[in-house]
Order: sequence, then structure tokens, then C-alpha cells
Amino acid sequence: KKFFFNFVLISILSLGFNFDGDKDRNPEITVSEIKSHIEYLASDDLEGRFTGSEGCKEAAEYISDEFENYGLKPLFDGDYLQSFPFISGLELGNNNYVQIINEKKKSELKI
Repeated sequence: KKFFFNFVLISILSLGFNFDGDKDRNPEITVSEIKSHIEYLASDDLEGRFTGSEGCKEAAEYISDEFENYGLKPLFDGDYLQSFPFISGLELGNNNYVQIINEKKKSELKI
């Protein structure tokens, strides 16, 4: 949930950038608009937004429509959505973890 919230917040806040829409429309977004977007995207109407679900597709279309309404230019072949391969239905085993290694420190997160 936290990742999705942060993703949505960053996406919505980025609406002020790359603005090429209606010149009469203010490119700034208000707190109430952000709250409205988050309330809809977090609502039960989207059925949890599980990847590949109808709720996920509806959320993606909503965000795409909002980008267009704010006058953002699409980056991917004239579309705001980008396709990518995804495998669903995999179950995690008992010893799954994410490991981040840099020059100074090695961090692990057990999933």
C-alpha cells in the first residue's frame, strides 16, 4: 500500500511538469485535487488494484486520462501507458529476500 501511495503521489505531483495543455488552465494542482485523486485510487471501487485486474486497469486509465486532462505529453508512442511483460500466479517460497549491495554496505530484506 505504501509503495502504491507513493507512486500515485509522485505521479500526481508530476502533473505540473511537461505541461502543454489548455493555456487558460492553471498547471498547478491543489491539495484538494490530490486528495480527490488519492481517495479514488485507494477506493474499494478499484478492488485492490491487483496487477492485471480490472481495478488495476481502471486505475491506469484514470491516471492516463488525468495526465491528458492536465495537458501532459505522452512519452510512449503517443500513449501514457507502457506495456511490459509480467508473470503472475507465482508463489513465494520460504527463503525469499531482496539483497542490495553497494561499496560500503550490504542490506537484506526478507520477504
